[in-house]
Amino acid sequence: MDENNRKVIEIAGFIHEIFRVLDVPLEQNPDMKDTPRRVAKMYVNEFFKNQGRPLEELDAQMTLFDSVNSKGELIMIRNIPFTSVCRHHLLPFYGKVNVAYSPQKKIFGLSKIPRIVNWFSSKPQLQECLTDEIANYIYNFADAEYVRVVMKAEHTCIACRGVGVNCDTITTSVKPCYFNPKRFAEMGGYDFD
Repeated sequence: MDENNRKVIEIAGFIHEIFRVLDVPLEQNPDMKDTPRRVAKMYVNEFFKNQGRPLEELDAQMTLFDSVNSKGELIMIRNIPFTSVCRHHLLPFYGKVNVAYSPQKKIFGLSKIPRIVNWFSSKPQLQECLTDEIANYIYNFADAEYVRVVMKAEHTCIACRGVGVNCDTITTSVKPCYFNPKRFAEMGGYDFD
């Protein structure tokens, strides 16, 4: 049995126990009898699939190309969808990410930026940390002059519990943190919050 199947079986047992404690009769409801296994598979194969995996696995998926333009160009990739799980309540949050970076010598293949977003969002997260992890990775891996990541998300832990409202949460990360916003405008960028 592989490690993921072992995790699914173990987690399904815990989910089943949670339902037992809550007096939810899984066996009496044909629609719910496989719910513990479905939840466990979702956690292992989707929501937490990158938890504990070494960053070198992501590095191996990256492709960098020589930058053909002069230093100071700006590359923007917008509206990258993502889903993650809040590490406070284990409920999903989801939305879109906008990434802008100014390369020095190397640029990412365009499909790599969404892959980076997916990698870091596939583990329990806080939106603020997720935004910063994406920016740090792009800045460091490509040795970029500048990176800006803006994330807009809806949190089901806000909508489904507590105050029970739908609202957007926007977080931003800029690398290096001392980068002047006027320089961003000079490079042809705009504020895409």
